[in-house]
Amino acid sequence: MIKTANPTPSVSQFRLRFNSESRRARRVLERRRHTSVSSAQDMQQTYNALRDSIAAYRELEPRFEDIVSLFCIAAHEGVTTEREAEFRTHRAWFLKHYSGFQSYLQDYLVADASDRAPGWWRSRPCDAFEALFLPRTLTAALESDNGHLIHRLTRTQNAMLAWQDALRRHVKI
Repeated sequence: MIKTANPTPSVSQFRLRFNSESRRARRVLERRRHTSVSSAQDMQQTYNALRDSIAAYRELEPRFEDIVSLFCIAAHEGVTTEREAEFRTHRAWFLKHYSGFQSYLQDYLVADASDRAPGWWRSRPCDAFEALFLPRTLTAALESDNGHLIHRLTRTQNAMLAWQDALRRHVKI
């Protein structure tokens, strides 16, 4: 006959409580460790994104200023072969690299229906930066703007300033 009514010895009771408490403490510590690792990973991802954004801004800003000044000079003094060659150089660089900057600028750029890119049969919608460098020549860019160039340049400059201000809130650039 098996006796089941005997009390569990106090040493066994202590061991059972200790094991359950240590398991509970281990689970809490593992959760905290996992949380701190994931928050450290989040901080590292945020830092990397911010670093990439600063590098992108520093790369784009001088190119953008050059093409804006080229538009202003060409509109004021006229288009020359040197200015056309300079525009082709800037256009080639923007065509190659702009897709990498576009995701940073979309948050700060105000869309407008006048931003159109030349197409095979008709123009297609694009953003203000693309509308600056997609025409094949400087002459075509100045002639096909329909009076929207100044407004477009202002919107692109405002987008660059807003991006710069957003970066300055995080770090000094």
